[in-house]
Amino acid sequence: MTAFRLALLSIVAFALPGSDAWAAKLQVGTCTTQKTLLFATVQAAINAASPTGGDTVAVCPGTYPEQITISKPLTLSGLNANNSSAPVITTPPGGLVAALGFGSLAAHVAVINRTTVNISNLGVDSAGNNVPCGNSSGNIFVMGIVYAAASSGTVKNIATRNQYSGTPPNTCGFGIGIGILEGSSVTVQNSMIESIDYGGIYAVGTGTIARIVNNMIMGPGVGHGSTNLISFYDGSTGYMTGNRLIDLNSSPVNNSPIGSCGIAVQKPAGSVEISNNTIGNTQCGIALYAANNTSITGNQIFGSSVSDGIYLCGNTNIVTGNTIASSAVAGVEIDPSCFGLTANNNTVQNNVINHTCAGILVDPSTTGHTLDGNSIFNATYNQLVGVSCP
Repeated sequence: MTAFRLALLSIVAFALPGSDAWAAKLQVGTCTTQKTLLFATVQAAINAASPTGGDTVAVCPGTYPEQITISKPLTLSGLNANNSSAPVITTPPGGLVAALGFGSLAAHVAVINRTTVNISNLGVDSAGNNVPCGNSSGNIFVMGIVYAAASSGTVKNIATRNQYSGTPPNTCGFGIGIGILEGSSVTVQNSMIESIDYGGIYAVGTGTIARIVNNMIMGPGVGHGSTNLISFYDGSTGYMTGNRLIDLNSSPVNNSPIGSCGIAVQKPAGSVEISNNTIGNTQCGIALYAANNTSITGNQIFGSSVSDGIYLCGNTNIVTGNTIASSAVAGVEIDPSCFGLTANNNTVQNNVINHTCAGILVDPSTTGHTLDGNSIFNATYNQLVGVSCP
């Protein structure tokens, strides 16, 4: 049994009560004959589900080489029959194609059409997807699971891997494990994302709401290297709590001077909550770009090899109760240089900062900060204003 299947089994084995699984109406595979309708492929079962909702598509253990589109409300869930590992959606023989009206996006599993879909207990492995690197008209993103067009639902006990374009080891850097796009509202919980070459979970667009809870995301296993492990961009909001994010040091430094981050929030539509996450061995820990009123509390951040444990470019953000160790530049940096905006009236209190150049690094053009109650150890400078470090 491969390591990927063993990881899947460990994720889902505790979460598959027999009564819920066996209540499904539509079944893919023949691991049990108690279903009223049996199908050979996942897409065939989805196509047969009621357009008004309420159906569950239960997938027997096995490998399913398909590219899937869901445009009706349903539940898609893997079965843990006969103590076998969870089912895995793999790349079809012809590879993945850019479709669904997204000419620059090849989605392995796509939820569209303002529908509500709950997905659980599955793997999505996009290895061998045959998606080329981009050309003058743009790059093609490869995403394991995508919610788009104001869709909603939950993603739980999922494992995604090998989302990339190009050919390993020289991939293009446009692979994402889970994408939440275009005003969709999704909870991602208790899932594993690895071997991606751009991002783990990527939420973007006005009205997009992402709730990211208790997931494990590992950095690049193929080629280029990730940009950020979790990204909230351009109008998205939500929260991230209890996640474990690790390994971005091997990737090249991206276009940002602070490098690739465990969590990045850029121009959100409202406040974002980042709490109780563990982030290790990345180029930066948590970065806010033009983000205001965000709370960063109770996180553990270590090994930020290029820049900061926490980088603040925005106003009235609150950073409290975090433990930050081994940052190349600062435990916390306050800097107004992103998008030419300000970074005023931030609160940095009651954090523990250890082994860094500057405990707290403050740009002198910023004002109104509350910086007290922090415990800073083994720093070249406890608090540094207006001087570069190192």
